[in-house]
Amino acid sequence: MPPKSALPDTVYAISSFIWDDDDNIEGLQPTEVYKTLAAANTAAKKMMARYAEMLNPYGTIDEYNFHHDENDEGLYHGHMDGGPHGHVATRIRVCKTTLNAGGDTQPAKGKRAIKSDPDEEAPRPSKKRAAAPSNTAVKHAKTGRKVIPQGQPDCLAGLKLLFTGTFDNMDRKTSVATAMKYGAEVISKLEDTDYIVIGTRAGPNKLREINEKELETISEEEFFQILENGIPQEKKGRMENRRLADRNESPEEDDEEEEEEEEEKPKKPKRRAPVKRGAK
Repeated sequence: MPPKSALPDTVYAISSFIWDDDDNIEGLQPTEVYKTLAAANTAAKKMMARYAEMLNPYGTIDEYNFHHDENDEGLYHGHMDGGPHGHVATRIRVCKTTLNAGGDTQPAKGKRAIKSDPDEEAPRPSKKRAAAPSNTAVKHAKTGRKVIPQGQPDCLAGLKLLFTGTFDNMDRKTSVATAMKYGAEVISKLEDTDYIVIGTRAGPNKLREINEKELETISEEEFFQILENGIPQEKKGRMENRRLADRNESPEEDDEEEEEEEEEKPKKPKRRAPVKRGAK
């Protein structure tokens, strides 16, 4: 449906809401206002892609499922789900709004925020969380813990971890910071992990890939146990064997690459040695 031309007193506002483990991000986001429907619809789609990058800094936006639609008036409404948590992460809608014309002493409401181009710099997400019902203040901790245990320095040294899903005692930033604090490396490539720490509501596509590749997973409680007791010796042995196998494969690949490079290099013509003439 082709966008309708907006009347002088009509604008198009984008409203959006984010669900995330991080209390500083979750909630209603700042409204963006545009002069035309086409500009607002374009900006709404770009906003969703921007949110996907922000909510999954250790992965890719391909982990999300994007749903773009328009109603009978051509107003955009969409949402995205999946990603590291496996649930709806954001909803975005474009609404048509009629401005208050105002009098000589009262400026028209909303004019200061109106945009004409979706490529204009968008405001950063609000750091304030939307008010939550009082019964959500206390959450049941399935691990039976109220705090993250303290580990010995470098007790996770050498581990390659990936966190996915929602955890009882850790949000996304806390889980990554805790792992790195004790020497682990947090990565995004599934097959390179030593452990994948899985919480609730993990993405179904990611879970399917983990099962297909038979990758090793642990729960949040098992992650805490490793913090307290260190990496099991049996696991350390398997990690050393894997690292050794990776190192043994690398030199062969490097030698093959060097040989290919040598073959591609043009051979320099050999210089003839100067001919010495005998004295007569």
